[in-house]
Amino acid sequence: LLVSSLGGHIPLPYQALYSGTKGFISNFGIALAAELRGLPQSVTVFAPGGIATEMIDKSGLDRLPGGKYFNRDAKSCAAIAVNALLRRRLLASSSWADYILLNLGRAIPYQLGTGLLKFLYAKGIETTGCKGDSRNVQHARFRSVTGETEVRSK
Repeated sequence: LLVSSLGGHIPLPYQALYSGTKGFISNFGIALAAELRGLPQSVTVFAPGGIATEMIDKSGLDRLPGGKYFNRDAKSCAAIAVNALLRRRLLASSSWADYILLNLGRAIPYQLGTGLLKFLYAKGIETTGCKGDSRNVQHARFRSVTGETEVRSK
């Protein structure tokens, strides 16, 4: 069972490192599953959408319209992942809406998808108190991941 993310299938502005590493996990798992086809072993890639965790709270994404609705609790996500593993599914997500987004991310042009996500993530980050140029938004993102509470200024 490899835990990726919906962000591993759709590039996420302000979360490039996160979506890049999750993309590696997804691609690695899908390729490995192809190599193992016909053998007793299997690979399941679990690519959930938002999970209600401290990372979501600190990034401000839970304060966007619908933010609470799209974030599932960790226990239900774990149960979905284990069920998918036991059923030997190649790719699973945390809800039907996330599964649609998982596949829609492959169908829409990257510029359209990343443009919309950049707008949404910037709005979420602004609710954390950082506004202005992209460096402030990037610093707010860094603070949301590291748990840093003090805003530095130069």
